[in-house]
Amino acid sequence: MRVTAKKLSLLFLFLLLFTFSLVGQRAFAADDNFELVVNPPSISITLARTQSSKQVMKVTNQGATRVSILMTGRDFDESCTGSNCFDSWVDMAPASFDLEPGQSQFVTVSISVPSDAEFGNRIGFVDAVASPTKLTDEYWHTVKQGSSVGTMFIVKVPGIVKEELSLNSFTADINSNPRTFTMDVTSKSNVHVDVSGDVVIREKTTGAVYKVPIEIKSLAPGENRLVSLVWENAPLWGRFEATLNAHYGDSGKKLTAIIEFSTVPTSFYIGAVVFFLVLVIVSFVSYKKIHKHYGV
Repeated sequence: MRVTAKKLSLLFLFLLLFTFSLVGQRAFAADDNFELVVNPPSISITLARTQSSKQVMKVTNQGATRVSILMTGRDFDESCTGSNCFDSWVDMAPASFDLEPGQSQFVTVSISVPSDAEFGNRIGFVDAVASPTKLTDEYWHTVKQGSSVGTMFIVKVPGIVKEELSLNSFTADINSNPRTFTMDVTSKSNVHVDVSGDVVIREKTTGAVYKVPIEIKSLAPGENRLVSLVWENAPLWGRFEATLNAHYGDSGKKLTAIIEFSTVPTSFYIGAVVFFLVLVIVSFVSYKKIHKHYGV
């Protein structure tokens, strides 16, 4: 059976939900004076573009210390920015409150899916951040430390996913140090796309093979990106053939290209020019001597 990236992501999602259901949601401060519990541990909903929903969380202080709570949202993908990130979809009410020992607070989470939301699953968290508790470090300075615990949200945006990239060019800068390759890529997708793979470089005379990894994260719909791939410790001399092998998307679509180039150190060109100039000077001086001696 062929295991696709989509199947692996669904398996990961199932295991994540299963783990949350087993262990629940608990957070402990470093001094063990308070404990927060959030329910439910996870919420899964389906919302089309422009649709909204209200969900309810319950935050309970099961410790012995009064705590101040700040509600925050965050996307599962820490590198995510812009309107397609979960944290930009949510608002919490109340956004902050205090909890006495044994006290609970219900929080309404409003989720609004934007009109340009990507199709598929968006995973994020709404966290209850408790702060501060007074602690001391190894130098006996008073420091503040907060603890957080949250509910995981899985928002499914139904629609047809389109993953399509265009490789506009693939070039080698033979004069750079270190040597670099450049990919010019445009996304025609309606979702963010990751690209991985490598550039395989073969020295045509000796047959030596080198590899440069490719890792492009979150190429946005409609985005054009120039990606520099650094070839560390590249040989100074040689005739090379570089093959781009990249793949992207759940179906493993490919981007390929082949270029050939030759490299000679700049010092060689300088040496050749100097040698030529010396040869010209020596020849000229020799000619003058012969001309003077023989009167030719």
